Amino acid sequence: MFTLGMPVLALLVLALFSAPSCACAAEVRTPDLVLTTPDDWQKPLVREEGGVRIVLVRMGAQAESPAPETASSAPARTLPEADAGVVRLSITVTPHVLAPEEMARETAASMKRRGLRVSEPVQTGASWSFTFARKRGTPRVQGRHFFTVSGSQASIVSLLAPDEAGLSRACEYLEKNLKPARPGLFPAHFAPVQEGMSPRS
Repeated sequence: MFTLGMPVLALLVLALFSAPSCACAAEVRTPDLVLTTPDDWQKPLVREEGGVRIVLVRMGAQAESPAPETASSAPARTLPEADAGVVRLSITVTPHVLAPEEMARETAASMKRRGLRVSEPVQTGASWSFTFARKRGTPRVQGRHFFTVSGSQASIVSLLAPDEAGLSRACEYLEKNLKPARPGLFPAHFAPVQEGMSPRS
């Protein structure tokens, strides 16, 4: 059975590990989207590898961090250490391989096998999403994935935050600032975490 392994899973992990390093206002334009950030946020970073394009955003101004690992070397079995109060987002566009429900369920199963607490994937409009959290260790980390398919492409929007309030803040930011270049490739709405979506073991 197909699973979201390399390069997609590695790029998801890379996106969560990585963060832009320039604090300045920015408007990112790709063939997929337009994304704006406030003046005090770090500049979004766009990467392409193997036909997969990702946009990385770290909410708020932060000190520079060491250079991130490449997609081929990023470990696909751990979550990054979240800076206190920092919310990270990645927006990945990849060739379409599975229906959004299948992508969500296979990714959730893979994360659960790696020791994370994962909620049951749910449908949100034409998209599917689930939340996840690290079972043990500090700092506390929570996240959410959204999966959407349009034609020959799929999008995976990933959020990582220290708490549920951070995830809600990220959803509100995307709702206001993510402008798709074509319809149907991203969630119509980034609803906050629904009741019953708390990660479970």
